[in-house]
Amino acid sequence: MRLKTRLLLLLAICVQTVWAQQNDKTGMISLNPYIPEQEGLGPKSNSMMITKLNQIATVSGMSGEGFDNRFIITAHAQELESSVTATQPPKYAVKLSVNIYIGDGIDGTMYSSAAFEVKGIGDTKDDAYSSAFKKIQPRSAEMQRCVEEGKQRIIDYYDKNSANIISAAEAAAGAAKYDEAINMLFAIPMACADYEKAQTLIAKYGGISLDNSNQAIVSSARNAWSASPNADGAAKAEELLNQLNAPSGKILADANALKNEIASRLKLERDREWKFQQQQQANEHNAEMARIKSEKEQNIALVKAAASVAKARIANQPRVVYHVHWW
Repeated sequence: MRLKTRLLLLLAICVQTVWAQQNDKTGMISLNPYIPEQEGLGPKSNSMMITKLNQIATVSGMSGEGFDNRFIITAHAQELESSVTATQPPKYAVKLSVNIYIGDGIDGTMYSSAAFEVKGIGDTKDDAYSSAFKKIQPRSAEMQRCVEEGKQRIIDYYDKNSANIISAAEAAAGAAKYDEAINMLFAIPMACADYEKAQTLIAKYGGISLDNSNQAIVSSARNAWSASPNADGAAKAEELLNQLNAPSGKILADANALKNEIASRLKLERDREWKFQQQQQANEHNAEMARIKSEKEQNIALVKAAASVAKARIANQPRVVYHVHWW
């Protein structure tokens, strides 16, 4: 394990470039579209505004779910004019002042803003608002100025706080909270000076976390087999072992040892089936190791596996409460 860790530490500094090419979301800054409930928008206009905020983030390369959801892009609409046409059926016409804001939704700090006047018409006021929001241009010079200013402020935030984030991650890892540490480190974007250091630690903690998780799976499989040393127990153990994620050589050896033990207790067809599965998994592992030709690529695989674990953990976190007082 010590040799593996040293290799990870030496090679992880090379990971960020190749990994970024394979996964364009890792290391990127993400803006989370957010409309406060107190805006009181109708369903169509609310949906259209969220769509526009997503478009702005996408055009600027900051869309998608990131590992840090504290930074938001939000909007506030103020009605300047409204009227109902004399046509049949009547139409609703509105003129709106729409302000787009980018900032830290956790501590309530606004980083940048842009203002637009747009008009819309529709069968209902909700339709009219939706029609107006649709005319906001994500690629406009004013919008791009706002985005670039906000992005730079976010980078400044990480440059200022990345050392503290890394220290907190190291403390979490010291308490064996490796997944928590990985989530913290994944939030540091590629544009930050400490990105390489964060990626090195992700590879280190990711390997430890995966080993621990996989070892727990093997232990659970062994317990299932010990409790029911029969076909049912074997099936349960097999189901658990199929959950192994990028197992190390040691973990794979432990899993195969358990399979051998189970195979020796089962008879005839069952025995042959398990031996076939054991050989098949060994062949798959050997093929995978042949494909991964260098330690660097093995390290990339660890970071990728750690990212999937971190994403799953983020998805189960409680809803973030934002504090926005920008208008």
